[in-house]
Amino acid sequence: YVESGVPVDAMPSAEMIEGIFFPNAPMHDGAVILRENRVVAAGCTLPLSETRLPGEMGLRHRAGLGVTEGTDAVSLMVSEETGMVAVAADGRLYTRLDETRLRGLLSRLLDSGAPRDGREP
Repeated sequence: YVESGVPVDAMPSAEMIEGIFFPNAPMHDGAVILRENRVVAAGCTLPLSETRLPGEMGLRHRAGLGVTEGTDAVSLMVSEETGMVAVAADGRLYTRLDETRLRGLLSRLLDSGAPRDGREP
């Protein structure tokens, strides 16, 4: 999916991510892909999940979930409308995440030695 976007190759920072997702910025639409702690591409197209999602979740959530259904990716989505954060991994969507739960979930999912059994931490 990296090839569908714009190559970046940079260390991630809050300023970079905010700049990419600033409304009307050239790479605003699409996903940012990180690999081994580096941003490798932005504005990427992801496969859409066929899973039925709640009405308040749109294309962004379907794409974020879809990429995890066939890869080992962990996807983080932020709703443009509500600011709510969701995470997807192994074809499963995690929602209603406060900061503590989000940090714990991401730590477990991104720890390369941790088992990925689909259970929440």
